Amino acid sequence: MLVTGGLGCAPVVSVINYVMRRRERFGKLVIIQGVKHADDLIWREQYDRWAKLPDTQVLVAASEGAALWPWHVGRVTELFDLASFDPNCAVAMMCGPEGMMHVAADSLLARGLPESSLYLSMERNMQCAVGRCGHCQFGGAFVCRDGPVFNWGEVKALLAHTGVSDERSDEQSDEAACGGAQVQLLRWLPAGLAQSRRGPAHARRAGRSGALCRGRAARSGYRRGCRLRRRQRIDAGRPRAHPAYPRSTAVC
Repeated sequence: MLVTGGLGCAPVVSVINYVMRRRERFGKLVIIQGVKHADDLIWREQYDRWAKLPDTQVLVAASEGAALWPWHVGRVTELFDLASFDPNCAVAMMCGPEGMMHVAADSLLARGLPESSLYLSMERNMQCAVGRCGHCQFGGAFVCRDGPVFNWGEVKALLAHTGVSDERSDEQSDEAACGGAQVQLLRWLPAGLAQSRRGPAHARRAGRSGALCRGRAARSGYRRGCRLRRRQRIDAGRPRAHPAYPRSTAVC
């Protein structure tokens, strides 16, 4: 079973093509796609072609329908009642908005699908691609290094986590609120990054390693040295008074 939402259908096309080329190795294929508006659906011809293949079920839903819309109008989770599959021998893969995947996962688990058979493709801002910059940190893992596909058992606690609430009581001070936020953030950081003291505090909170911080400090020191040498050259070119004839400070 493949459950996608929005543009999450694009990465799943490779999975569908893989199954189609090896159709004898797999059982029934259920493709579920949800979009916000009917005009947002791409590759309509492909969905029509997939629906005509044997042992394949295609279900498409749009929250807002349009004229001549041939599929379901409503939420994508409403299509699970129309999908026919055996939860004991099924594998579900999801790609799309996290809110949609969370609700869809709850619906599939309620139908008896095991947690070990449910996989989600997570999306984060990946920059270094080696798990060093911390931009794609997802709990104690990094999406670029450990993902982007995770099992439901690995991410269910993180998806249910709402983060540090901005609503504080009047009795709580700003210092206590900031301290609680830092403790909560350090709790999700890996041990090596949380205990590092080589970089500045803002770099540790952002998940950057000591090596990157030292490199940044070295570049900053190089720029300061360039400015100092430039100032020395400017001072050396200025005219100076002769030692035997000191510059007079008297005003005539």
